[in-house]
Amino acid sequence: MKDDKKPSCCGAPAPAPLPEGGSAPEAEAPALRAAVRSPAERQRLAARLKRVEGQVAAVRRMLEADAYCVDVLVQISAARGALAKVGEEVLQRHVETCVADAFATGGAEARQEKIDELMDVFARYAGRGG
Repeated sequence: MKDDKKPSCCGAPAPAPLPEGGSAPEAEAPALRAAVRSPAERQRLAARLKRVEGQVAAVRRMLEADAYCVDVLVQISAARGALAKVGEEVLQRHVETCVADAFATGGAEARQEKIDELMDVFARYAGRGG
């Protein structure tokens, strides 16, 4: 496995490592890629994530209420699809900015790092089914 220390993206400061458990409270989360995403884009992604949160909460409520299995599975599928859409948008923006910049201005090592990074991302997506 590669070093856990990831390079920063598009000149943004490298993020602080997450505490054990994998998440940080919103107030402690580092400001990442502020120069890359416009306020409108951040707002659109936040709105999509709020919908995902609502769908996941609906799954929990359905399970607590012993809802019909197929109905729960349909809701899970919708939540996964919505979250995948967020991932697609983030990946697209990464390729359009960070990867493109590495290919336009970086040396062979920077280009190879971005290729390796993308291959890792694609492998992770393929391993999880999207």
